[in-house]
Amino acid sequence: MSSVKEIFSDYICEDVLDQSLVHSQVENLRINKGTRTLSFIIHCDRLFSDTELSSLNSELMNSKLALSKVIITPKFNSTLFSADCFDELLNELRNRIPTLNGTFKDCEVTFENNLLNITIKHGGGALLKAKNFNHELQNLVQERFGLLIKVNVDGVLEMDAENESYIEEQKTVEQTTVRQEVQQVVQTYAIEEKRLEENAEERLQNKEGFIEVREGKFLYPQVNLQKCRPLYGRTIKKAPSPMSDIAYDTGKITVWGDVFSVEKKITRSGDKNIFNILCTDYSGSVNVKVFGDIASTKVLDQIKKGQTIIADGDIENMKQSINEYMGKDFSYLDSVEIINQGIIDRKCDANEFDKE
Repeated sequence: MSSVKEIFSDYICEDVLDQSLVHSQVENLRINKGTRTLSFIIHCDRLFSDTELSSLNSELMNSKLALSKVIITPKFNSTLFSADCFDELLNELRNRIPTLNGTFKDCEVTFENNLLNITIKHGGGALLKAKNFNHELQNLVQERFGLLIKVNVDGVLEMDAENESYIEEQKTVEQTTVRQEVQQVVQTYAIEEKRLEENAEERLQNKEGFIEVREGKFLYPQVNLQKCRPLYGRTIKKAPSPMSDIAYDTGKITVWGDVFSVEKKITRSGDKNIFNILCTDYSGSVNVKVFGDIASTKVLDQIKKGQTIIADGDIENMKQSINEYMGKDFSYLDSVEIINQGIIDRKCDANEFDKE
């Protein structure tokens, strides 16, 4: 194995980094040329904080490698693990499970006889169970330290749902989750947009070529209603509108979108489901909300992150960071198509772009 210094000396400023980090060994180095993503494992002789690792990440991101993303996976000696490692591990898990925010405030952590015990004081036990937190933390410890440990969470596992501080905390968690999910989708779209721009620049290096101009509704991907499969409610026959067209007085509207988050809650009465399905058509994003009895809404459990849906319903709330939309009818889409109608192909001279 080679060290960070040996591999990246031409791309980083060693003076701003911890010397132990600079001399740490690197393995499994990979570069995805398509997405400009660099990833590698770094073997550490001591514990490094997220801040120290982020400094190396920033050096590489700002280098002449022109990367869009850097993924550094640290591996530590198993003897370095203790209860004091929990905060750093929790920061990593929050990136994977945003709803953990606030759950571990004022918690107490101990590690004895291979058992990591976490005593929480502000509820959230059901959320941790739903997110499979114990298993996720065990996997992270094994990934980082090579240790197989047991995890237990006890203390105040649930709070009174009518408690004002609890309600406010839940609102904050939900808003944070939505914001992070939207940011992730926007980031992914920005990377793809950058790749398309780079491809266009390559084509324009030739003095003569063709350009594609997309206009109007063809600016974004289009859907083919003939490929829809009904899932919930009535069959949708109306063509979807861009989410960017949504206004406070829009009322009833049909939209399509790629799902990037699905959340299901059960009401306190225990007889109804509340679904929050976040999706985007890349012109905007909406939270498709469904409220109904458990039996009739059970089919919505089939909707997963990464799928494409068409939904028909009413705009209800535009005061949130993302529009809230009451879904009444749902259909699956097997695929989203780039429809070539509306594209204007014309021969051009690359020098045209220098005239403006």
